[in-house]
Amino acid sequence: MDNANPMSDDVLPKVQRSALSEDVYSSLREVILRGRLKPDQRIVEERLAAQLGVSRAPLREAIWQLKADGLIVGAGRSTRVVALSQRDIRELHLLRTTLETTLYQSAATVISEKEIEALDRLVRKMEMVTASEQCHQQIAQLDFEFHQSLCEVPDLPRVRSVWEDQHVLFRLWLNVVAEAEDDPMAIARHHRILLEAVVDGDPSRIAVETARHVYLISDAFHTERRRWIREHAEQAGDPYHLVEHLADGGEAG
Repeated sequence: MDNANPMSDDVLPKVQRSALSEDVYSSLREVILRGRLKPDQRIVEERLAAQLGVSRAPLREAIWQLKADGLIVGAGRSTRVVALSQRDIRELHLLRTTLETTLYQSAATVISEKEIEALDRLVRKMEMVTASEQCHQQIAQLDFEFHQSLCEVPDLPRVRSVWEDQHVLFRLWLNVVAEAEDDPMAIARHHRILLEAVVDGDPSRIAVETARHVYLISDAFHTERRRWIREHAEQAGDPYHLVEHLADGGEAG
């Protein structure tokens, strides 16, 4: 059975006929991450090819790449945009917390004034767009740019590569819950506190603020945050006393 949200004819931007599969891939990836193709929505090759203005061959190559990213699943008539389960979401949060704690603690030892200024500009942009009608989409993009930029500071290319792979799916999940955040300014505030922790350089503070930032996307995730922070702390031996700081309801950072 097809998804209850069928694709409209204007969902996708046209792609020039001379474009290669990489252009088709980039176009489809962006509309999936922006939520214009919904989770569990069926992928109809003929319709997509017509909307994009390309043949089926580059489209199929792009779909293959998107399957490798984890954004598209299934085959044939069952090919669909991935729909993340609660188990998937919990694992993504745990993985992101672990990777970002490592990257941000390393970043704190080498970050330059120029890099701090660039990150501060991104936070200020978040603060400025909160009054916009499209603030959730704009903040989501700035959110990604902030974390991507911060993860690029330390010379840890393999860790960063794993982060980039998982963050694709995390961005997809963020699109689902973006509207749950009633206070867009709080998102900017969370990023500023995280940046201050990195500039301060204390590994313990960075670990706490990273966990807070990842697990408290919105109040709707509060219960999951508490449960998974406890599990994470038990598995890691709680070297930074995350349970004490987070499990009983600290403010997000």
